[in-house]
Amino acid sequence: MYPIFILITSGLALLSFPHVVFQWLGSNSIPESQWAHLLGMMFLGLGWLVSLVYYYAVFHIFRWTLYIRTMFVVVAIILFITAKNPFFLTLAGIIMMGMVLTLLGLWKDKKNASP
Repeated sequence: MYPIFILITSGLALLSFPHVVFQWLGSNSIPESQWAHLLGMMFLGLGWLVSLVYYYAVFHIFRWTLYIRTMFVVVAIILFITAKNPFFLTLAGIIMMGMVLTLLGLWKDKKNASP
């Protein structure tokens, strides 16, 4: 449920007040408004998709969310190295926190399913 909450609230915030969101996350530059709104739209769509994965209990997709988020973390770190913008480290940290929570949930489900 954590990824759904983060994606939907982030998407709504980026659509509503993108400059505040980027400043709050430690960015030393603010992208143009249309790019921030596009990112908000993508977050909302992804949040909706993840909520459907949870709702329909498509468990074999949960592990793939970890692979995709690993790629997001790697890209965020590369962007931090090239742009020197602390926003990307904050973003990587938020994504990794979600990965840990997902791993704990998968571990708990696997433990409970074992006889």
